Parts: sequence; structure tokens; C-alpha cells
Amino acid sequence: MRPIATLYRNLLDNKRDRELLPRNLIRSYLENYWGHEWQPKSSNIQGALRKLFGKRPLQGPESYRKRRSIPTMREGIQEFGLEPASWNPTTQLLRKLLEMDKSITAHDIRRELKERGEAKFIAAGKKAPEGWTRYPESFGTVYGPQTITSPQGEEVRIPFGRLVAGYYYGPRESVRLLENHLSPGLRGKSAFFDLYRVAGNFLTQLQLGLSAFHMVVTGMESVVSKQALVAEQVVRGQFGAALKTQATVPIAPLVDLASGHKAMRAFYAHDANAAVIDDLVSQIVQAGGGFGWDLFEHTGSAERFMAALRSTRGGLRLGEPRQVAKGLGIMALRALPAAIELPTKAIMEGWVPRLKIAAFLDLARMELQTLGPAPDLEEVRRVLGGAWDSIDNRFGQLRYDNLFWHGVLKDLGMGSLRALGWHLGTLREMWGAGPSQLRQVGLTGASAGGGGRGKPPMRLVNTGTDTQGEPQYGYQPESRLHRKMAWFAAMVFIYGLVGAIYMYLRTGKRPETLLDYFFPLTGETDKNGKPVRVSLPGYFKELWAITHGFPGSAITSVKHWANPVLTLVTDLVTNEDFFGTEVRTPDDPLLDQVGDAFTYAAKQYQPFSLRSFQQRAPGGLSKTESLIGILPAPASATRTAAETYLHGLQPPTHRTKEQAVQAQGRRDLRTARRASDADAARTAIEQGHLSSRSVLLTAKSSKESPLVRSFLPATLAQGIKAYELATPEERRELQLPMVQKWHRLFKDTPPDQKAALAARFKDAMTLPVATRRPAPVAAGTAR
Repeated sequence: MRPIATLYRNLLDNKRDRELLPRNLIRSYLENYWGHEWQPKSSNIQGALRKLFGKRPLQGPESYRKRRSIPTMREGIQEFGLEPASWNPTTQLLRKLLEMDKSITAHDIRRELKERGEAKFIAAGKKAPEGWTRYPESFGTVYGPQTITSPQGEEVRIPFGRLVAGYYYGPRESVRLLENHLSPGLRGKSAFFDLYRVAGNFLTQLQLGLSAFHMVVTGMESVVSKQALVAEQVVRGQFGAALKTQATVPIAPLVDLASGHKAMRAFYAHDANAAVIDDLVSQIVQAGGGFGWDLFEHTGSAERFMAALRSTRGGLRLGEPRQVAKGLGIMALRALPAAIELPTKAIMEGWVPRLKIAAFLDLARMELQTLGPAPDLEEVRRVLGGAWDSIDNRFGQLRYDNLFWHGVLKDLGMGSLRALGWHLGTLREMWGAGPSQLRQVGLTGASAGGGGRGKPPMRLVNTGTDTQGEPQYGYQPESRLHRKMAWFAAMVFIYGLVGAIYMYLRTGKRPETLLDYFFPLTGETDKNGKPVRVSLPGYFKELWAITHGFPGSAITSVKHWANPVLTLVTDLVTNEDFFGTEVRTPDDPLLDQVGDAFTYAAKQYQPFSLRSFQQRAPGGLSKTESLIGILPAPASATRTAAETYLHGLQPPTHRTKEQAVQAQGRRDLRTARRASDADAARTAIEQGHLSSRSVLLTAKSSKESPLVRSFLPATLAQGIKAYELATPEERRELQLPMVQKWHRLFKDTPPDQKAALAARFKDAMTLPVATRRPAPVAAGTAR
């Protein structure tokens, strides 16, 4: 135990001597100080936790600066009946170090604001400069002495309150940023919101569980980031470094996992070994970086389960039945959520942070080379901050503190979307590539770093030293290639390359069209005889989902991103699922409707990976492919221009559950007839509850392709438009229905439209039509 006690003592002494005393945060101290923190009353536990881990006040409770009233822990426990906040001495130490770090951070922020002229002390009763406002709470309040001199010349303690000497004021923009950072959100303030958050986290983790999708996507992002780094290094003339980086691109996840693990050990070992912060950790700190799973996005069930397990074991050893019963109860409540959270926890707290920090350090090394041997600290923060923002965008786990959002806005955003940081990062990096590149080459207005009028932004670079050895600085142009554009180009290249490799391995053929690279063919055909394509896990699928039918597709994408609880509640209230099918039948008895609602809600807890297993059959996908997120391509990627146009003409669907069952039965019957499978046809008729008339109509329509079936309800003008958009092969199918539609509907066309419509029809009939291929003739057959 002595080595551990010595380590604890050194940690506290180093914190005191190297950080607290130089900042005058303490003037006198206990030689063998050990922090005391007592368990609050049960009604105030949440308040105590917010006091320690929350943002208000910025400097934290600062209890280490206050006079101690209970000399030792033993006296507090035995004489006053108090209970420590934790019985684990390591936990006690870490909580006290966290408290000290919050205080140090607040002190440094105030000092830096004063040095930059953005904080000025104004005595109480004096007027602040025009346009300046008071900094929030105790951060901006300066108190006077707690005693006054009486007329008799004695020091008398002020009997009420505290005297305010004045306040710190600053520019409105600076104060607003700090106010937003300190602003309380909805967490812990609203029981309803907390319940909604917990339910959303549980449902999200359950839906995304049993899948390696996120792991594969971030692994691919590691490869993309390495390739983007190569592009930036080439543009900057760092050819040797570019060659070395290019060699690691194929194995980027493994390389980054190793280097990221090393970096994280150094990051967390900074206080443990009480060493001066090294270059690697300094880069992360100056960039405003960090890593970890935001507490909003998970419930900590695994940690609480393990804490309950340890408490139960301790109760068994001490013979405390109440403690054992309490621990077992918590374990029973937390077992299922913990089991669901564990797979995600391994990825979000192990895999992703290591890849993320390694990718950042790659960018940091490249950027610092351009700033000189003694770079300006503010310029380092600006450049590395931009690099960290880009890495945040790519890998998720966004550092929301760097955005300085108001707490309520942040909580509402995170509560509205399944993964706010992931989608926001995608939008910032992907859709910011074009505007950022225009600024980088000086084609748009000047940015924060200067530039414009054909000139790139500038950066402050250390150019050497003067005769006294003081560093000298000058402005130099930045690279003409913006980081976001380098990433976007690398993303398109890598995903296209992976798609080409996948298609070649599956079919033995090389891609022939642009679509083949990003939605490769599998060599299989679906039930309608169309080639099956797949979508690879990653950002390109999201890019396609937003852009293929903009702006409608963007709105649909946002709906897909919604918090699952929000989606579930919306479906139940509107009585309509994503496909327009009723959740419950309004005419049914109330008890039946409640049962239908519960059944629908239970189905939403099915993991996406299990749903993907059900989707893999038409494309012949393996279980492994489904597990890592390789799924059948979206219909929008496989439709032709004519099919897309006709699909857009279909009215919104709203159908009862019986109608949905019948529609599925008709689809299954058509598939069975094409396959000449009598048993499957019989099953489809029985399960779909199809009438004789419905069977006859379905049998007739089974001879028609989906293209023809969607063409038949179109008006004459719509039919001509679809025929114009069709490929020669599609016109071969549509030619006869088009002529029939003309003879049937032209007579009902308004007179003022007939001439124009007749001209369009005539021109359409001259468009090329593919001829049917002759049937192959067997060898030796006479012609």
C-alpha cells in the first residue's frame, strides 16, 4: 500500500506546488492534505453531482480553498455520522483533482481574457464601457473583504452577506460565449426530458446493437483521412512524408489503433506521473480536443451494474443483508441495459477515440511543420483547433463545448436526432468542402485568416529570431487545398475504389458505369429480373440519400435521423408508420387498439442488424455482409430516369392493416407465378386473404413488369414524359402501352392542348427503341 499512498501524496503535492500556489489560488495549506467530500442528503444527491461535474459555476465548488471544520475523515465518520462520497480512495482523489482542475481552468480563462483586453474590472457603481456587459455569475464578480473597521478601530466581521467590490465586464460577444458554455440544459431540470432521453438512448442502443456498422464506418474513415492527408502533403510539397503516408493507407485502422492507444495512454498519464505536459498531449489541449462518449448518449448502465456488483460482494463479506438486497435489486434493473450497452461501449470508448486521436495527430504534425520552431500560441490554437474540428466532423463524438451552444439548444438538438454529432459533423465537413475551397483559393470573400481577391488566407509563422534571441513572426499564404476538400475527394476516391474491388470479387467484372463504383453489382438479380446492387457502409450512402432528389430527399433524410422515441410517438399519434400503414384500426375496441400500439412499439426494438438479415435474401448477401452494414442499395440508386419520374407521380399511401396484408400477398403471388411455384402461390393467397377477383387481376399483372404497372395509371401527358425519359430497352416495353394510352385518352384532351400533345407524341414515337434479341440457336440446328 505504501507505493500507492506515495503516488497519491505526490499527485496532490505536485498539483499544489506546480499549479495552485503559482496562481495564488491558495496561500496556506495543510501539509498532508487529503480532500474530504461527504455524501449529501438523498434529496440533494443530484444537486451535489451537478455541483461537481456541471459547468456552473465555471470554477466549480472550490472546497479545497475553504477552512476545514472536521480535521480527519475518522472524526467525520465516527463522531458526526457522515458518510464519504465514495469509500474508494482513488475515486476520492480523482474527484478532488477534478475540482482543482476546474478552478485552475477558470483562473486561466480570466487571466487570459484580461491579457487580451477582453475582461476589465469595473468597481461597483461605476459605468462599464459602451457595448460591454457583465461576465456571468461568480466568474465575473469580485467580492470585498469579509471584515470592516469599526469607528473604534476594531476589525469586525460583516454580519450579513458579502460586499461586492465590482465586476468584470467584456465585449458582448465574449460574454455570450461564456454564458452559453455555462448555460444549464434540460438534463436534471425536467423529469419528463430525462425519461425521454433514457428511453431514446436505450432504444437507439438496442436498434444499433449486434452490428459492426459503426466500427466499419469509422475504420473506413481512418483510411479516408490517411488518403486526404496524402493529398494535403503533396500540395504542400512534403513528398517524402506523402509517400510514407500512402504506404499506410491500406492498413490505416491498424496503424491508427496502435498510435492512438499510445497517445491516449500519454494523455491520461499526464497527471498520473506528474510530468510536464509533452508535445503530443499539448497538441490535443491547444486544439480544444478530447474524446469520449457524451453522457447524453448513454445511461452508464454497465458502470452502475458493476458498481452494484461490487457493493453486493462487499455486503456479503461484511454480513450486511440490506446492502446485499439493494445491490441485487440494482443489478436486476441494470442487467439488460448493461448487456445492450456493452458492445456499443467497446466501440465508442475504445475503437473510435483511438482512431480519432491518431488522425488528429497526423494533421497536427503536418500543420506544426509550417508554423516554425517557436510558433505563436494563438496561431497554434487556431490552426490545431481547425484540425480538431475537422476530425470531429469525420469521426463523430463532437466536442459540443467548442461550438458554444446554449445548453437548452444542445439538449433539444441531441434529443431530436438519433446522433446529432454524427449528422452535424457530416454536414459541416461534406457540405462545407465547396465553400471552404472557394475561400482557400481566394474566389470568395476574405476569411478570418485574410485572403480573397485570388489570394489564399494567411497564417502567422515563426520566421526566426532577432539579435536578442526573441522570436520573429510574419504572415505566409496557406495551402491552396482546403482540408475539407481534400477529405471529400479522398472519400469519393476510397469508396469508389472499395466498390470496384467488391464488384470484381463478387462478379469477376470491372465497373462499367459510375454507379457501379458506389453501388456495385452483386451478380444476382431480384424477383423482377433487375440486377441487384448493394450500398457500402459509410458517408457516400448518406451523400446520395441527401442529394439524389434534393430538396425532398434531404427532408426525408432528416426524418430518418430523428430520435427513435420521437419517431415512435409521431407514428402512434398520426396512426401511420413509415410506409403509410395504419398502426391500429380506429374502429376496433379500445383494448385491441392499445394492444396494436404496444405490438408496434415492441417491433421498433428489433435491432437493425436483424432487419438487414431479412433484406439480404434478394441480393444473396451473406450474414457477415449484413453484419458490417453492406445492404441492398436504395431503390433510388437502382431506378432509371423513367422509373424515378413515375415513382414520383404515386400519391402518398395511407392504408389499413388489412390492405397492407393484401398488398404483400399480391406481391408474393406475382413472385410465385414468375417462379412457377404453386405452393408459394397458395401460401400467398391464404396469408394475403385474396379474393378470386384479386387473384385473377394479380395473375394478369404478373405478366407485366413493375415499369409497365407504374406506367398504366399515368395521364397521357405523364405517359409521354415517361416515354421520353425511358431508355431504348424500356421503350420496348412501353411502346404498346403508350400507343394504347394515346388512342384511349387523346380524345378527352382539352382542345387547346391537343396540337402540342400530338406533336410531343409524334416526336416521342421517333425515339430509338431497342430490338428484341433473337433467341439463341442450338448448335447443329438447321436455319
